[in-house]
Amino acid sequence: MVDMFWSSSCGKIELEFKDPEQVFNMSHSGDCGDSIRAELPYFLEALQKYEIELIAAVLAECSGDWHKDELLKESTEDLYVKLLWIAAWDKHDEINMDELCEWQNNFLAEKRREQSDN
Repeated sequence: MVDMFWSSSCGKIELEFKDPEQVFNMSHSGDCGDSIRAELPYFLEALQKYEIELIAAVLAECSGDWHKDELLKESTEDLYVKLLWIAAWDKHDEINMDELCEWQNNFLAEKRREQSDN
């Protein structure tokens, strides 16, 4: 099972999700903004520990489309939503990879059992 901690690629921001269900509720096809905003109260205390300049810098580092100066003109909530969007999708991918590895390990173990039975 994947832990529910997330860290930005530079390691300057860390968050913790409740569980995989929360992650998948925040990372789905289509616009995730409303889903992320619904979960924002859960993360608010943790997010408020970080300076807005740091969050904007981390976001700019994550995407060539976002520039720190432009990000700093956005509302704090919008920056939080962008950061949580990245965090949720990172964790989504990690959970899926963990499940894929588990499936693969089970599949290979079954193949080995079949070969030893023959």
